[in-house]
Amino acid sequence: EILEKGGSVADAAVAIQLTLGLVEPQSSGLGGGMFITYFDSDSKEVLSYEGREKAPIRIKNNIFLNKNGKPKKFFEAAIGGASVGVPSSLETLKKIHTDYGRLKWEETIKPVIELSKNGFIPPNRLLNALEKDSFLKKNPNSFFNKILLSPKKKVFNKAYTKTLTTISEDYRDFYEGKIAKNILDIVKNSENSGSLYLDDLKNYKPKKQNALCHRLENDYLICGPNLPSSGTICILQTLILFEDLNRKNNKRNSKNNFNLKEIMEILDFVYYLRDIYLADEDFVDVNIKKLLSIDYLRREFTSFRLSKKISSIENYEQIFNSTTHFSLIDRYNNILSSTSSIESSFGSRLF
Repeated sequence: EILEKGGSVADAAVAIQLTLGLVEPQSSGLGGGMFITYFDSDSKEVLSYEGREKAPIRIKNNIFLNKNGKPKKFFEAAIGGASVGVPSSLETLKKIHTDYGRLKWEETIKPVIELSKNGFIPPNRLLNALEKDSFLKKNPNSFFNKILLSPKKKVFNKAYTKTLTTISEDYRDFYEGKIAKNILDIVKNSENSGSLYLDDLKNYKPKKQNALCHRLENDYLICGPNLPSSGTICILQTLILFEDLNRKNNKRNSKNNFNLKEIMEILDFVYYLRDIYLADEDFVDVNIKKLLSIDYLRREFTSFRLSKKISSIENYEQIFNSTTHFSLIDRYNNILSSTSSIESSFGSRLF
């Protein structure tokens, strides 16, 4: 609808992300962060908008250690206010809309307000996430648990409708007005209290820069978000290894060029490297050139296969329900790719 009105991908991204925050809040929403990759048809630039949540300025360096000084388990750290960073999706959407939007801000949000006001039938993805989540079930009066009681009834999220109406008129209310103060109260007074303050919200700015691009041997140029997003590097490493093994199989005249086991091994290896080497470049030196070198990847992958190591992540399903992705192209030939997240299914479980 937004694109048919003559809107750009930047306009449509606002409407889509705010809608997804309504219908699949287990995966993304106003409380989380995002990365956007944008191809500008006029300048031919590929740009990256880094809208990852920022840690509060007063955060303590031992916040995720237990009383014995050992790292807390994932859900001990993730549930409650201590894990909450500055919600950055809204500011990032506003930034790209200001740069490349063609419709008025309020015009992009209006259809989402209507959907929220008129209600929606809960999608299976939301219902499945609610069924699996053990933390929300501890609060039987929660808005989301009521959805499980009547899964075929329309959902009316009146609080979200009110929030959308406010931010369509003045999005800064979210960062320095009444909504900001509500966020801070919830974080401060929650179980596992956090250290978020008003100046954290007021001072947040997303980062706009050239995207991370790398040309493969087959001459395809792959571009995506920079660190601290691990996505671009992981995809590139996967494709580099995939092409390398495929080339070897072709030389052996193998009829079955690739099998699922080999693909899964590559993906597991890439996640293994991610755990060890990838981080936020503002705080850690990351040698991207080395990590994308075919000689390095080939050597390390051989060693990985022989050692039979695997990357380990606890409770896969509850963690990996937590990401939303969409891609768009408009009549002006601009392209936008967006990934947004709240870390684990339903994030901190604070609303």
